[in-house]
Amino acid sequence: MLPAHAASVPLDTGEFSKPHGVAVGPDGRIFVADRGNHRVQAFHPNGTFAFQFGSEGKGAGEFLHPYGIAVGPDGRIFVADRGNHRVQAFHPNGTFAFQFGSEGKGAGGRLFDPYGIAVGPDGRIFVADPASDYVHVFHPNGTFAFQLGSAGRGPGEFSDPEGVAIGPDGRIFVADAVRDRVQVFYPNGAFTFMFGSYGRGVGEMIEPNSVAVGPDGRIIVGERPCRVQAFHPNGTFAFMVGLHMESCGQGAGEFSSLYGVAAGPDGRIFVADTRNERVQVFHPNGTFAFMFDGVVVEPPPPVVVEPPPPVVVEPPPPVVVEPPPPVVGPAPRPPIGGNAVLDFEFGTIGSGPGQFMVPHGIAFGPNGIIAVADILNNRIQVFHSNGTFAFEFELHGHPGYISYLAFSPDGRLAVSDIKNHRVQVFHIEVWR
Repeated sequence: MLPAHAASVPLDTGEFSKPHGVAVGPDGRIFVADRGNHRVQAFHPNGTFAFQFGSEGKGAGEFLHPYGIAVGPDGRIFVADRGNHRVQAFHPNGTFAFQFGSEGKGAGGRLFDPYGIAVGPDGRIFVADPASDYVHVFHPNGTFAFQLGSAGRGPGEFSDPEGVAIGPDGRIFVADAVRDRVQVFYPNGAFTFMFGSYGRGVGEMIEPNSVAVGPDGRIIVGERPCRVQAFHPNGTFAFMVGLHMESCGQGAGEFSSLYGVAAGPDGRIFVADTRNERVQVFHPNGTFAFMFDGVVVEPPPPVVVEPPPPVVVEPPPPVVVEPPPPVVGPAPRPPIGGNAVLDFEFGTIGSGPGQFMVPHGIAFGPNGIIAVADILNNRIQVFHSNGTFAFEFELHGHPGYISYLAFSPDGRLAVSDIKNHRVQVFHIEVWR
């Protein structure tokens, strides 16, 4: 993930630069928070471009890295304007209506890091603020109502709540990212139950950062690296969305660093496939339907491949090599340069042990151990000197953006976290 202040390259209408949030209106129109281009784009239900609004700035109707987006039952569009620490509301045609929120942490509806956003059937607006570990609740006119949660590990407490969604019955669903779970609350904010735990298995989660609820009450959960799961209304696992259990990649039904999910009124599932710069659409059962990034791409028809005719290869004629003539005079000078011989290699694309999604920083430690910054999987992996996997670990505290690694002479590992502007130092022990 790029830092919030990173420069972006504006693209044409219908194209994206780090699409972050996605929402679907009552009429089926699709709205995308195009974070890198500081705008919102609207699409028809078939993925063709409709219109756009917003530009970079701090004024009314302008954005600074819009993250979350939601559409109310009356068609109004609400955008979590993260860089400006506020929420902006727009009419269904994209014209500015009003804004609310002010920069700050703590109670009272102040917004420091407005991230995920949702609108309930009664018009109330819910804003997830991971920096303060709250979900703020506002009346339909933007006035503060109450807040959910506080920092902690227990039921009803959060650590980086990034996604929020409202079910047809008014229940509130919160993606509690660092705790690898989803928590569920009654409409009045009282805790009811939670589901999920850390892991890569079915029903387990790694940094769930987005959540949506379909018209039938099924819960769609997006996990930051590259996976989307669907759950029944009681939190039990239903099915995977996409091609594989861990669908990391660039193909149809595969993801790379996704940041937003939505459910349409017809039950279709929408995924903001952020690093692949596109939105993917799936049928209600999780199978791929189409995707768009300026061009709508549907599944290709089956291709019948005829076997090629056999190839007859004649043996080449023998090669006669004459010995070189003797060299008279001084011996030739050795050539200038060098040679590189591959020792070994390790790793494949993916999120399992020993797999990588954009390996970036690397450092050699005591006894030849190798530490690798696995950026999109948000972890550091450690390997033995021959490249075999030893163990993995993550940064402490808020999720970061791991960049560079360095070992000290005494074997400690320093990790630069450019998202949170910090360096963390770890003692590393490897058992053979």
